Amino acid sequence: MTRTLYPNTSGYIVIPESFLSVDGGDNETTLMVRDWKLFDKATMSYLFEEPKECIVTEDIVFDDLPFHAANYVVQTASLQAYINIIGNSEDIQLRASAVQLAKIEALRDNANNVDGNILAATYASNLLDRTGL
Repeated sequence: MTRTLYPNTSGYIVIPESFLSVDGGDNETTLMVRDWKLFDKATMSYLFEEPKECIVTEDIVFDDLPFHAANYVVQTASLQAYINIIGNSEDIQLRASAVQLAKIEALRDNANNVDGNILAATYASNLLDRTGL
């Protein structure tokens, strides 16, 4: 998820412990995390004057996951454990289909909850841009 990280009054952008990773977003960005603060390798400084937009992976407690996402995690872990411990090929196919069903349900749940707009898609904006006609 893309987040805007703001410097505090001392100029440091402190990274919360719930963030698993922070990426500058593109290959030219020289941002990284050191000592739970954002660090710019280009200027060799922890100090920032303006906010920085970064791609953040945030840790979510399993109990806070929506039902269908938690079910997908459980089904996937169950399949991996079954493959590693027992490995019966007939049962693996049944468990793999349960994982696929759980994934479809999780994606459907996400599609129902996201505030999507078809006009925001790039193909739709290309169709609506009629200046080239």
